[in-house]
Amino acid sequence: QEKMKSYVPKSWVGNGGISGHSTRAHIIFVREAITKMKPKAVLILGGVNDLWYSMNEEARKLGSPAEHAGWKYFVLGRSRLVQILFLWKIILFDNVIVLERSANAYFVPEPRASEIELPSDLRLLIPSLVEYRINFNTIIAELKRLRIRTIFLTQPLLFDTSDTWKSVVGWDYSVKGKKGKLSAASYAKLLGIFNQELMSRCYADSAEVFDLAAEIPHSSDFFYDTMHFNEKGAE
Repeated sequence: QEKMKSYVPKSWVGNGGISGHSTRAHIIFVREAITKMKPKAVLILGGVNDLWYSMNEEARKLGSPAEHAGWKYFVLGRSRLVQILFLWKIILFDNVIVLERSANAYFVPEPRASEIELPSDLRLLIPSLVEYRINFNTIIAELKRLRIRTIFLTQPLLFDTSDTWKSVVGWDYSVKGKKGKLSAASYAKLLGIFNQELMSRCYADSAEVFDLAAEIPHSSDFFYDTMHFNEKGAE
């Protein structure tokens, strides 16, 4: 925001990033927040949480709290007191573990002993890809209707598909009884499919897209864990 103000003094930047946001939640955010704020432009970075939902069947069914609507979430979103009381309720009565920092921060590579059997078409491993496509079509259509300039960004990752990452654990996989570890290289390939899907949707609908994933080097110089930027990466 401060850098933009040197060009346009009245510039304002709002950060709508929420942990665990998927395209499901992006749709709600567009409908509930963007329609009221009416900014000149919106940037949307998405993909990695949709991929995570594809690799964890239980998580995909439960979704993220940011994806839900209704009077309970209306109240929760508008009262700090209710938020604090809700936090203590889940700590004291629901036995939810509260972390002081991101669970995957300060990434330490874990050697991979084995990997789940991979199909020849990796798309078979990611059942939520179809939903991802439909959701992005909805997001593009909604923002076009609002006449708000939208720039979509592909999701960067510490991992790439090189041999270096083939012997490192990338993520756990648990879908339809198929459980095991994915290598970091395979994980990068799956995210690449999501990124390509995003670009294809944007090209088909004449929406602006910037391939950020191609611009950020796959190095811990730019990430503090597997996918979140440190200060240098953000720069």
